[in-house]
Amino acid sequence: MVIEEARLSWSTDQNDARLRYRLHEAFERVRRASDFSRLEQPKYARVLEFAQQPANEDKLLAAVRAWAAIRLGPYLSLEKPERALELLEFLAAAGVKSDQLVVRIAPLPEDSAEDARHLERAVTERIATFFRQPPSLQRGAGRGGRPHAYLLFSEGHGAATSASVSAQGLNALMLAASIWQRMRSEAVQ
Repeated sequence: MVIEEARLSWSTDQNDARLRYRLHEAFERVRRASDFSRLEQPKYARVLEFAQQPANEDKLLAAVRAWAAIRLGPYLSLEKPERALELLEFLAAAGVKSDQLVVRIAPLPEDSAEDARHLERAVTERIATFFRQPPSLQRGAGRGGRPHAYLLFSEGHGAATSASVSAQGLNALMLAASIWQRMRSEAVQ
């Protein structure tokens, strides 16, 4: 995605300094949303182990495509939950438990209560496709720049506090897999 953004930003009338600046900005946006140090947290151990097994390559690549479709900055948007299905399938296959998934439902003030209930129902139904138990739901007021519904990862086992949930480690894993996938496909060509 960063590579693609850089390619799309290039034209023959741009100088190298401008391209370097745009590349730097693109990488900084992704770096801020993808904290690789978070991958060392125990909550990502199963996902990392599963992702590294060659037999799971197809599921990982499908998860990367879904991740790219739902990533909105540091957030994994579930506003269109059907786009997340392959990522959810990957997480379930990796042994992630539903109590490690946290869904924040944060409608804006102008959204109707019925719209918020419909979104919550759609999200929980999609997650139930792969997980036996529903995820933790956190409801709150929407904030500008954030999706109305988004996926977070927690240690599990009870209520998730704001400090213990994030998608940064998952973003880092998916970014690394995305780069690996791109490099691999270019090497084949």
